[in-house]
Amino acid sequence: MGKLTAVAIKTALAKPGVYSDGDGLSLRVDKRGGAYWQLRVQRDGKRQDIGLGSTKVVTLAQARQLADDKRRAVKVEGRDPVKEKKAEKARRAIETGNTFGAIADEYLEKRRREGLADVTLRKSQWLLDQVTSTLGDMPVADITPADILVPLRKLEKVGNLETARRCLQLVSRVLKYAVASARLDSNPARDLAGALTTPIAKHHAAITDPAELGRLLRDIDAYTGQPATVLALQLAPHLFQRPGEVRQMRWEALDLDKAIWRRDDTDMKKRRAHDVPLSPQVVAILRRAQTLTGNTGYVFPALGKKDTPLSENTINAALRRMSYPSDVMSSHGFRATASTLLNGTGKFRPEVIEFAQSRVMQGTAAIYNRQQYWTERVELAGWWSNYLDELKESAKAARG
Repeated sequence: MGKLTAVAIKTALAKPGVYSDGDGLSLRVDKRGGAYWQLRVQRDGKRQDIGLGSTKVVTLAQARQLADDKRRAVKVEGRDPVKEKKAEKARRAIETGNTFGAIADEYLEKRRREGLADVTLRKSQWLLDQVTSTLGDMPVADITPADILVPLRKLEKVGNLETARRCLQLVSRVLKYAVASARLDSNPARDLAGALTTPIAKHHAAITDPAELGRLLRDIDAYTGQPATVLALQLAPHLFQRPGEVRQMRWEALDLDKAIWRRDDTDMKKRRAHDVPLSPQVVAILRRAQTLTGNTGYVFPALGKKDTPLSENTINAALRRMSYPSDVMSSHGFRATASTLLNGTGKFRPEVIEFAQSRVMQGTAAIYNRQQYWTERVELAGWWSNYLDELKESAKAARG
């Protein structure tokens, strides 16, 4: 049989079989219509069949050139193409498992098994997404400090200094894990902190003047937004917990009859359980919310999305619509407001105020329990809610 031609190949593709091009090169067509090139060679007296690829990606001319290269490797250079192909396949498998993206996934899965909260895992995944377009497919052994800086400089360029800093921290932890799991000799991100622009710490805008706070409370009551948003805004100043924790409050964690919000450690930023006493005013707000959202799931779900909590942007946008700009008040600001005014009264010990906000002062972590300072915190919660009511009534009276 002579050499194959384009016409002969087109005809052959319609019928399963083996079609020779001569000198060991053949076209093989299987019963499912797949067609691929194969080269048969003799090495050390043994026959070897070497695959050269599918006709979809390898033309006849390319197959002949590849066949010439393989014959030369066997006859002239004494190489073993089959063994080399297996070695290359194994190398690629190892490299795939040792890419930054693969190790980052493995690291996050390890942290998930160790009990890291889902919300923190999602934040970590988001941070990794900022760098994986550059680093994801790179074997960790090939990553240099300059490679790491490429995506971080892009974040800095658009002003995301804090994101760049947090990305570097997470990249360094992933690479540290690669070192610990014997896939990297040293961490190339270890000494890069000084290369990034240090973000200037910004305090969350907060109203700390009692009269201005009274006006804000009055304006919240008069706000005509979505009911869940109004109730969340009314609740926030009374509880002064982290806004994300308030927005993600679930009915299953609330005991309104006992006036307790039982905070699980999986929901806490510092990974500790923490019970929050509820003042009568807070219970009343939650009773109103109960008529809207029922007894299960999020207390403050997003509009039309029962399985999604209200977003922080929703709360901040409501404040803006009430004419409180971002440099005057924010959702985080309610914590600073409470801390400043409560400490200013001198009525409560600083450690009780800190604990009420689910913070732990230095030296108290070892004795932390979820109901520490409970009697004083119940008193604080009641006093604070009464104080807020007084400020609001004063603001209404002043307005007339």
